[in-house]
Formats: sequence, structure tokens, C-alpha cells
Amino acid sequence: MRTTVQFILVFALFFGGAAKADRVSVRSEPISPIQDATITDSAKVELGKQLFFDPRLSLSGVISCNTCHNLSLGGTDNLKTSVGHRWRAGPVNSPTVFNSSLSIAQFWDGRAANLQEQAAGPIEADVEMAMPHTLAVEVIESIPGYRSQFAAIYGNEDVSLDRITDAIAVFEETLATPNSRSKSLRVIPCLKPAAAWVATTGRRLAARRFKRWASSSRTTQAPPPRAALP
Repeated sequence: MRTTVQFILVFALFFGGAAKADRVSVRSEPISPIQDATITDSAKVELGKQLFFDPRLSLSGVISCNTCHNLSLGGTDNLKTSVGHRWRAGPVNSPTVFNSSLSIAQFWDGRAANLQEQAAGPIEADVEMAMPHTLAVEVIESIPGYRSQFAAIYGNEDVSLDRITDAIAVFEETLATPNSRSKSLRVIPCLKPAAAWVATTGRRLAARRFKRWASSSRTTQAPPPRAALP
């Protein structure tokens, strides 16, 4: 009996110490979980959101930031290479804009140090939005609604590329997806309809596939694998 008790104590101390060490190593992990976005200036976030979705920042008037970083498609356009001005295909695909504020650099080659610097690139790139920066500033400056927002946020109505990209970057910093899919949908409500559609369509496709298999003459075939649906 005494030997058994001693064994239990030794076992508990050993594995308890190991568990404690594991907890310490987790706390020391340099990669921390994604946190909820902290919004300190809601007016600037709203301005950045409007600019992010505004195709008037492109020369054609049909391409916006959201064209290649579609928030309903996971922050990308889901294309092998993105399509820009005059429907030309670019050399690379679009990285997701979600959680992009956590990246150590922007663009695939890391040539932009932060989101604000990155936001300026596609506006003028001839294979993307093809809008000269000076013209982009003039267009935004010609819209009274934008001028009043710039005045309220920055203290005057002056519109500049620096302010445009600053607002876009502040909005993009709110595009965080912490903890779980359901929580990220609460952070970005516009994704709810898209997620519901994907789930419903996925179930229908899975049911249709199973029905085709069941009605086929090759009954020796294994049933198709079930998709991991929500």
C-alpha cells in the first residue's frame, strides 16, 4: 500500500511538472493568438472603408481595392492571377487582406513596410488600377462628402495621397479574424450572407452527388466522402 502511494506521488509530481513546463512554454510562445481589432477612431475607419470600396480611385472607374481583396471571398479574388486595368492579368495573385496588419511586410516580395505604403501601390500600378496619384487625389477632393470627412478627421479639407492611404490602412487594420469563424463573422457582418450561401450550396452539392452515386449501376463503388460542412 505504501509503495503504491509513493508511486502515485512520484507519478503526479513528474507529470504535473511536465504539464507546468508545457504551460510555461506556451506562455513563452512568440506567436500569440489573433486579437480583436482595436478601433480608436471610428470616423477614420469609416472613411477608409468607403475609400476601400470606391472604384473612383481607378482610372476606369470600375476597380476598387475590394475588387482584388474581396471581403466576401476571404479577402482575395480567388484567381490564379488578379485582373486589373483593361482586363489585363497581373503577374501574381492577391494575398488576403484579412489579418494583413500582422504581416512583417506587405506584397509577396515584401517591398512595402506597412499597410499604408502598400495601399498606394495598386492605385497607380498600370496593371492594377492605373490611376496617377495626382489624379486620384483630385477625384477624391472633388467630392464634397469626402472633403467634409477629411475636415472632421484631419482638421481641414486638404486631400492628399498620404491621408487617403492612411484611412485605408486604418480600415484594413480592423479586418482581423480572431479566435473562430463565428467570431470573425461577428467582426465583419458583411460575410454572414456569403457564409450562409456557401454552407447551403455545399450541402446541396453534397446531396446531389450522393444521389447520383446511389442511382448509378456501379453499386460496388464506395460512397463519395462527406464534405466537412458547418
